Amino acid sequence: MYKLVTKKRLNPTVTQMEIEAPLVAASLDFLRNDVPPIAHIEGVDLVTEGVITVNKVLEYANDYIGENKFYEEWNFQRDGASLISRLLFEEATDINFYVGRAVNPAHQNPDLPINFSIKMNLVNELSNSLRQMGKRIKVSYF
Repeated sequence: MYKLVTKKRLNPTVTQMEIEAPLVAASLDFLRNDVPPIAHIEGVDLVTEGVITVNKVLEYANDYIGENKFYEEWNFQRDGASLISRLLFEEATDINFYVGRAVNPAHQNPDLPINFSIKMNLVNELSNSLRQMGKRIKVSYF
């Protein structure tokens, strides 16, 4: 079982407090320009930003059940979206999504394209794609 944390905005300090684990390292190294960097927290396998990363995973998932032309990209890269994709597509059989309903005050700017419904839609679309891969999915909202 893997512990994976994604946040709408990568904030390892907040995540660290929520799970009461020490922050090991927060990387500011962008391995790719379209996927935010990852962080490391003791006891957690992967910590990433949320919406942008999950959107990339969804793109890979839709391609995976289609032509799978991005296989070389996600199978060998070390960015958050690629790491999540390998776990979900190749290793996981049962996937539990725990989705927070809290509204991030930083995203209340009308000029930002990120909102609560985008997060919910991403989770629903990714869940549907993963079901098409034969995965058993449970989504819990808190």
